[in-house]
Amino acid sequence: MNINIQNSMILFVLISLLVLGCSSSGSPPNYGVERGRLKYDSGFYVNGKLWLPKDDPKLSSRINWCDTSPNPKVEILRCFSDSSENYAFTYLIRMKGDEPELQKIDEPLGSIWVNDEGKWLLGKKILINVETGEQKPVKGMPWADRTDSSAPVQYIIAVSPDMKTAVRTYRESLPSKKGEDDFRVLQLIDLETGNLENRKVNLTKYSWLKDYEQPHDDFLPPPAPGKKFVWEKGEDGRDKVKVPELLEKFVEVKEKQNDK
Repeated sequence: MNINIQNSMILFVLISLLVLGCSSSGSPPNYGVERGRLKYDSGFYVNGKLWLPKDDPKLSSRINWCDTSPNPKVEILRCFSDSSENYAFTYLIRMKGDEPELQKIDEPLGSIWVNDEGKWLLGKKILINVETGEQKPVKGMPWADRTDSSAPVQYIIAVSPDMKTAVRTYRESLPSKKGEDDFRVLQLIDLETGNLENRKVNLTKYSWLKDYEQPHDDFLPPPAPGKKFVWEKGEDGRDKVKVPELLEKFVEVKEKQNDK
């Protein structure tokens, strides 16, 4: 399983927070985050007053920690369930007019922000608008049906502006001789059809493919390499990768077993 090392570090930070957030008493962690009128600090608060969701008043006891959007204008909290729910769910709290609104999503830890606008999250099975709750199904994400598998934050390094293509690090590096350029394999995931295409890129030329941005105190930034991707419209109207330059297709060669 080849994953992006820098993004693996991000998941390590997230998992560390999960571990630190767990206690023998089962009480929620003291990991506070605030955005606009919303706040989480061992409980939910709206306009400074304790808020208990009407249909799930004990939710805060099952929250491990929360963060928010990279866009300071997006008034939401993204919260992750704890071990009592096997870390399997994400909860979004947003303001709808003057009232808070809760949405439970069947997506575990590790969804990523599509870009710095901080409105769309990409998970294993859906794209979701955190402001409106709109969901779009996606296909082709690896290990989508395995709860114990790697998460998008570990391997997705870019998402196209039209949100129809995700770019995954498929191979960190390919064998090369001393003095020669290094190459990496990227996998283009068609989020509408699930089709996959592996392409070589020159890692020496595009060293920013290894970029990494440390998580902030209250939000996880979008994948750093994605901010330097350049996209252009193809003849089919879809966004295509222009930079980095995509080289020939990469085909995995499987070793043949000797006949006995």
